Amino acid sequence: MYKNCSIAVIVPCYNEERRIRRVLETLPAFVDKVLVVDDFSRDRTCEIVRKFMEKDARTELLRHESNQGVGGALASGYKRARDCGAAIAAVMAGDGQMDPEELFLILDPVVLGEADFCKGNRFINPASRARIPKLRLAGNLCLSFLTRHISGYRHINDTQNGYTAANRNVLETLDWDRLYKKYGQPNDLLVKLSLRGFRIAEIPNTAIYHASDQSKMNIARVFLPISWLILRLALQKMLALPVRKAAAKC
Repeated sequence: MYKNCSIAVIVPCYNEERRIRRVLETLPAFVDKVLVVDDFSRDRTCEIVRKFMEKDARTELLRHESNQGVGGALASGYKRARDCGAAIAAVMAGDGQMDPEELFLILDPVVLGEADFCKGNRFINPASRARIPKLRLAGNLCLSFLTRHISGYRHINDTQNGYTAANRNVLETLDWDRLYKKYGQPNDLLVKLSLRGFRIAEIPNTAIYHASDQSKMNIARVFLPISWLILRLALQKMLALPVRKAAAKC
């Protein structure tokens, strides 16, 4: 437990045989439950996780029977965290790009009741920002600009950052099966959170990129679908606004 709160960490992964063991080995001792969600990997990821489970009872493996995308993996993890009674569910990807020593920084705003949802920001620290591949940085900045204006969370500057923590209220309120299944999940999630009035915090975190790693994300193929998603979310937000105003007057 962390400050009297039970913590579940969701670890979405796809073909991460090179990194997954290190991620699991470095998770802080205060984590109560580790939910590894394998999105139909074709390598030894599941084999490595199962072997690790023999010595770490906290770890549980959830495996998709077909590839659903990172959003689908997160949905499975959030639902399991909700069902196992976790007070807070954090996300740390299986690619080793999130520093486990910074987990408490992501948790603190939620644990202390200052926010319902917290996410990292890789752009605040110049040294951290410099580690992000230039094309990915440009795409992230553009999508973050659009999403923060549509969602109304103007203080959120790194919307694509997956290092997050959500409280029990968020876990129980959102319909995780209806969230976007692919790389646009963070954008969809932020708008869904804003429609329900959840408080969001953002804290600095370190970007970790391994020179030998090749990104699974094709920027050209991902950017257009997410941009189209953001346009749909903008329409959804516009249609929901009169309803919320009417409800507030009642």
